[in-house]
Amino acid sequence: MPVGLSSQVIAVFGPVDRQLNDLLAALGARVMSLPAEQMGTFSAAAKPDLAIIDVRSDNTLPETTSLFRRRFPDAPMILVCASLDPALILEAMRAGISECVTDPITEESLGAAIGRVASQKQVETLGSVYAFIGAKGGVGKTTLAVNAATSLARTQ
Repeated sequence: MPVGLSSQVIAVFGPVDRQLNDLLAALGARVMSLPAEQMGTFSAAAKPDLAIIDVRSDNTLPETTSLFRRRFPDAPMILVCASLDPALILEAMRAGISECVTDPITEESLGAAIGRVASQKQVETLGSVYAFIGAKGGVGKTTLAVNAATSLARTQ
């Protein structure tokens, strides 16, 4: 079972599938099932930790997937499909979906996919990068960079 899944909100977009919802609940997640059409109008206040897009019934990615990605760039997405169709997988990759689970869906396969996308989340930045650029050589950018670095090191 992926670590911390009990505190995660998972939005499942597509036809309501009781088996998929039960598998996610067995993993300890809080599940919100919504029609695929609602991906584009999904409330920013209800930001999901993970989105699962179920396309097993029509085998096409919803048109609102890229809109969802723009609204929630940090939310990982998993595709649930009937089979590994190369055109669908390519379209999913272009839309920002990083994992795919195919039928038959098991608790192990779903948990493994959730664990993989959870491990891909961005790590919090630990520092800042400063750049000093001069218009030409000999204007003192190296001296400025060294002195700024020394001052920053003293303040921490």
